[in-house]
Amino acid sequence: GSINPCPSSTPGGAKQLLECSHTAEGHTKPVLDLDVRGDRMLTGSKDRTAKLWDLSAMAEIRSLEDHHNNVSKVRYWSAQRLALTVCSFYIKVWDERVPGPCVRTLLSTGLSQAEPPEVSMGLRQNVCPAGETNIMDLALPDSGNAMFLATANSVKVWDLRRFAAVGKLHGSHQAPVMVLACERANGGCQVVTGSKDHYMKVFWVSDGAMGLLTPTADLQPPHYDGIEALALNGSALYSASRDGGLKKWHLGPNCHQVACVNSAHKDWVQGLALSDDAQRLYSACRSGVLKVWDAVGDLTCIGELPTAHNGAAINSVHQCGGRVYTASNDHTVKFWREPMPGSGELATSAADSEGNLDSL
Repeated sequence: GSINPCPSSTPGGAKQLLECSHTAEGHTKPVLDLDVRGDRMLTGSKDRTAKLWDLSAMAEIRSLEDHHNNVSKVRYWSAQRLALTVCSFYIKVWDERVPGPCVRTLLSTGLSQAEPPEVSMGLRQNVCPAGETNIMDLALPDSGNAMFLATANSVKVWDLRRFAAVGKLHGSHQAPVMVLACERANGGCQVVTGSKDHYMKVFWVSDGAMGLLTPTADLQPPHYDGIEALALNGSALYSASRDGGLKKWHLGPNCHQVACVNSAHKDWVQGLALSDDAQRLYSACRSGVLKVWDAVGDLTCIGELPTAHNGAAINSVHQCGGRVYTASNDHTVKFWREPMPGSGELATSAADSEGNLDSL
């Protein structure tokens, strides 16, 4: 894979909002998910591989292979320099410092093993072994040792110090949990589940909690279709759905809806990300449109890039260090410069002109 500078022009003429600075290429099929932590980017693709990238050197570090199906979700645990890649019913754990195969495999049932599961690496298999279910999403807080894993209509709580499942979040969802959001606060984690049943539920997981945990809040009114993306910042939650709508919520003793945009996009909204200062919300849809919203107020649209990936679907959006990253069906990940805080000018630096991202 390679990371290449982009021409200075931006599709849609929205230079004052976002400008594409680089494109990461190397996957041979759609890029389904990405995660950025510091100077590391992890991408997962329909080509059955994940790639780990060094954003300081602007180069691919290694390709993580031997998945029998799509790598649907990826997360990078920067504290331990571990890459987690989701494929169907299992997660492979890769140590950046150790070449060769993965160091651990975590199963949807809550089991952990040193050896990869025994599955054929030939034709794609969509049927899970007995007792296993597809993993829809995983969430890692910025600190701590907890991991949350969405399987079927509940969420398993893992202790990554022992690679062991220690609890379950069960909110009586009537359909699979599709997406998770979590954030550490006051000796625990606030976790939000978004389900295909149109509903979201809020959980509080204190450090060391084990066993069955029930929700502290059920967010009303629901979306009109399944939840596809969440973004969480303190008491502010943002949700997006297959119905094309966006919602802003206040979480606390009295959870309530703050704002709603019913036709934010004309297609499924598949990704949400907040700027570092939580002033802007980025949303992306299956039709390839990337939009920017006022996250502080009532979700007023600031602008949009209708052809961010030339019409190809955007599957994931991430923000880190003044950059927005979009993973697309066109097999690429694009890097977008954000405007400088408090101005309409684009963030630029000498590092950019040299073709690297040392400013991250």
